Amino acid sequence: MADDRYYALTSFLGLNTQTSDFLLRDNEASDISNVDVDSQGYLRNRLGYAQLNPTAITGTPNVLGLYGFYKDGVASYKKICAAGTKLYQLDGSSVWQDLVTSLTTGGRWNFVTHGNACYAADELNTPQKITESSGTYSGAAWTCTTNNPADKSQFIKVHRDAIFLAGDTSNASTLTYTTTAATPDIDATGNTGIPILKGDGQKITGLSKLGFNLIVFKKHQIHHITGCTSADFTRRMVIQDKGSYSHRSLVNTGNTIVMLHKSGILNFNGTSIQDMSVNFKSKIDGIDEDYIQNACAIFYNKRYWLSYTYEGSTSNDRILVVDSVTGACTEYDYGVNAFYLDLENNLYGAGDDGFVYTLDTTNQDVNTDISSYWQSKYLDFGLPGITKKLKEIIVYISLATESMTFTFYTDQGRQDWAKTVTPTSAAITEYRNSISKEMVGKRFRLKMAHDGGERFKIYQVIFKYEIIDRGGVVV
Repeated sequence: MADDRYYALTSFLGLNTQTSDFLLRDNEASDISNVDVDSQGYLRNRLGYAQLNPTAITGTPNVLGLYGFYKDGVASYKKICAAGTKLYQLDGSSVWQDLVTSLTTGGRWNFVTHGNACYAADELNTPQKITESSGTYSGAAWTCTTNNPADKSQFIKVHRDAIFLAGDTSNASTLTYTTTAATPDIDATGNTGIPILKGDGQKITGLSKLGFNLIVFKKHQIHHITGCTSADFTRRMVIQDKGSYSHRSLVNTGNTIVMLHKSGILNFNGTSIQDMSVNFKSKIDGIDEDYIQNACAIFYNKRYWLSYTYEGSTSNDRILVVDSVTGACTEYDYGVNAFYLDLENNLYGAGDDGFVYTLDTTNQDVNTDISSYWQSKYLDFGLPGITKKLKEIIVYISLATESMTFTFYTDQGRQDWAKTVTPTSAAITEYRNSISKEMVGKRFRLKMAHDGGERFKIYQVIFKYEIIDRGGVVV
């Protein structure tokens, strides 16, 4: 009788979509959906989302902006969203009430807080100013004493106690800024602004901050704005072949800025760029370039969440999640139009059809079960070119009542074997299953799939097999 051999899959990793299996490590995923890799290398299905407002906004418009307005002396912050022709505020009954009306629909709104007021800008409307008095919130077009902000100033950022604006379609390479007063004004200097290589054929695509500098992005350039006041603001280009394609993909991680470029997810440390997406480049290639500017992101629990429009779609319908510590990547099968993370680390997403969602909270997507899977490369168990016969699978898993399916494929592409396991304990449990079908090959692929409303965790998978010689004899 042949000696049984064992091969273990453990310390799982995220997605690697490189074309050859030989470029993947054994514990990397060749395909993945709705499965996270935790800090210990265990697999878990993602958490779901729930409706923040149980009833859709009237007319079911897509929600294209989301923010929380914190004001000194006010006990709780005010949630604000942009949808259709209005800005809305959320009341105590989780109903979105009118805040600003008669806007041009379709703008993707960005928000900042300055001097106890909230300022909002998009690419289609005059910037708006929202204030609070005795518990009542109101909003109107933002007007200044000297010069009003330009219409369609899409990007807005507070830096050095001033508000910076960019993205006006008629002046696409100029950075406008206000005074530093509590009620900001745009004086003659700020109205002239800071030119960002005007006439080079590239418009400003986003604003962010890093350290003491304001960072200005074009699609293929990154610029520093240094200085403390309008008297000494200075522009310096630091990157001239990469930039950002989406303002709302820009996320400050504390000491870097992560952004979306058509070539990948890039991490900028102030002087140089690192590509975070080498292992899943095909996912970046699949982002529809007609809608890449609509991508949005958030840095949440040390992971970069990027919601984007997949090729052939017209709205954000997927999320890539990249762990900033391990580099592990996974993909979720839903998308949002904007993220908002409050100071209590509650994550929200702006959805279609008049809804805002609380994310990463429940075991279902509203009331729908979540389908998830993790798939390996073709594994040779460290013995390339040797024919093997699978005999048993041993799984260490925690799953209380629902089932999980384990499917094997051989490198012959013709044989497969599936086993559905129904555990009975939320504690880690060993399950052993003999493989009843003749599974013979040199390499084997494993897919682990779950469809339900319960959390699972997979700790380790062990393959029991034996070696077969060229004549088909077990050795």
